[in-house]
Amino acid sequence: MNDLLTLTERHDGDTVVLALRGEADLLTAPPVGDRVRELVEAGEEHLQVDLTELSFLDSTAVGVLLRARRESVDAGASFDLVCPEGPAHRVLDLLGLLPAFGLAV
Repeated sequence: MNDLLTLTERHDGDTVVLALRGEADLLTAPPVGDRVRELVEAGEEHLQVDLTELSFLDSTAVGVLLRARRESVDAGASFDLVCPEGPAHRVLDLLGLLPAFGLAV
């Protein structure tokens, strides 16, 4: 990634967890989508993206997450978003996208 966004990858059972920390925007978000695509192509069936530590989320990053979810589901993988109260949750709520990610409004 870069200094603005850190992506940490770990396994939790059969789930690959990608934890994002920092700012997800036009510059930093596309590699996240690329990594999700790589994992799906490698046969991973359960993906989780954790936005708990995000301090900023712009429309490009939202698009990357939507596309990553669609591509994962289309390939037969599950895609879960962890997004407790905070900046990312507020953005997704304002855009009316919480239900699209299976998150409570």
